[in-house]
Amino acid sequence: VEQAPLMGDQAEQMMTDVEDMARLVASSDVAEVHFLGQKLIPDADNATIVIVFTRGEPLGTLKTRELVDAPLKKAHDIFVRQHNHASRETVKEGLDSLDIDHVTLGHYQKVVRRKLLSLFQKSGFKVTTFP
Repeated sequence: VEQAPLMGDQAEQMMTDVEDMARLVASSDVAEVHFLGQKLIPDADNATIVIVFTRGEPLGTLKTRELVDAPLKKAHDIFVRQHNHASRETVKEGLDSLDIDHVTLGHYQKVVRRKLLSLFQKSGFKVTTFP
């Protein structure tokens, strides 16, 4: 079964869910969280969460040489949540190379993925990646 890549609202919802998951790990008083549209009940059975990113051409569909305008603003849209003041601290490191008018989509994706990995690790997740 082939799935279409996440776009727009789906990608934004996924990012919100990821942030909810990070808050769950950081806060012991959270009883439940929604992840990818499903209620997630934490347990001690070493659950696994898999996030699949679209691959760049030639093996994937991502056009890595396309330009992303205002990349830092777009990264802020991913990582800064209106009702989570601590999220403003998230963008203070690791996104410096996006502070220009535009970058390639390949570079943008690499920086955002690296930032996500960093956030997961800081939140206590055991994180592994593969090509």
